[in-house]
Amino acid sequence: MKWKKVYGEWLPNSGLQPDDGYVFEMYMNNPNTHPTKKHILDIYLPVKSL
Repeated sequence: MKWKKVYGEWLPNSGLQPDDGYVFEMYMNNPNTHPTKKHILDIYLPVKSL
């Protein structure tokens, strides 16, 4: 779902477009220690102006 939101909602409304480079997620926590067992993550998407 998170990637669908990035590419389907955020990117089309951002004034940006994807650029060459690696797209990846960086997980910032251990979901087993989160109170509701959720991942906290950063999404890295190289972008450039339209």
